[in-house]
Amino acid sequence: MKLSDIKKGYAGLNAGQWVDNLPVQLFDGISLKLRRIGNPDFLTMQAKLNEESSDLSSEANDQRILKECVISTCLLDWKGVDDPFTIDTARELLADPDLGGPFWNLLLLGLNKLTENAKAALEADTKNSPTP
Repeated sequence: MKLSDIKKGYAGLNAGQWVDNLPVQLFDGISLKLRRIGNPDFLTMQAKLNEESSDLSSEANDQRILKECVISTCLLDWKGVDDPFTIDTARELLADPDLGGPFWNLLLLGLNKLTENAKAALEADTKNSPTP
């Protein structure tokens, strides 16, 4: 496996890629453009929010920070939704009492699939690369 192939795949995860065919009821036919959790902007925002709420250490606060970082730095766009994508619209959807849970599941499945797709692409590139 070449380091250049790994770097190329890593750069793609940071730039954002479309993920579709996510099996979440209510969200059939929706595609998400996502960046990986842990992208540079995610880490910067996470550190800032953790510092601002250092006196609020709790699982609920950690979950709030994670959701804000994902919405603000990982979710870049969507297709298949009549409403145009904005971070504010995504926040409203996540806060909706009926749709927030399924939407969060959609995001998590999308982020997982993003990683799986990148891993599969890297493995395919490795198999197709000539051995030195």
